[in-house]
Amino acid sequence: MDRTTKLHQREFDVLPEAWGRINDAYVKICGGMFRFDPNLDKMTEPQLDHFLSKSPLADWEKNELKAAEAKTLYYASRIVLHEMNDTLLVYNGYGLFVRKNGIFIERGLLAKFHAIEKLMIEALTEQKTNLSRQQLTWNWEKQAALEKEGRYLLDALEREVQARLWNADAIQ
Repeated sequence: MDRTTKLHQREFDVLPEAWGRINDAYVKICGGMFRFDPNLDKMTEPQLDHFLSKSPLADWEKNELKAAEAKTLYYASRIVLHEMNDTLLVYNGYGLFVRKNGIFIERGLLAKFHAIEKLMIEALTEQKTNLSRQQLTWNWEKQAALEKEGRYLLDALEREVQARLWNADAIQ
């Protein structure tokens, strides 16, 4: 009985964390393409310095930006790489957590986490490909699939996680 209690307690701890992390990754991947870049070319030098002081750009990138003729374009081309790295960190954090703790998640439920994860990695791969090719038009097919199918799968997963956490019969 003690072993069963411990396993269920671990599941009870892991599920909310996995749920939170998959949502963080989903939002980061889907939301990454929506960004507003200010017109840096119209900023005064003090305004630009203030803006850059809060920017995640490295010092060398800030120096290159200041020297660039098309500052806004330069910023957009650099910040998207930083955002992709941030997105990958969030996604990898989710993936590592589930791989380490998936043994505490019921198999059917774990399969649903993996189905969403598959859509996320396809969208991330597409985003990385788009960035590396530096084309004028990008392919967003996998991104659109993640936003549409992923949202549906997340809603279904949410219902199942809630049922698992709130239903006392599910753990007996």
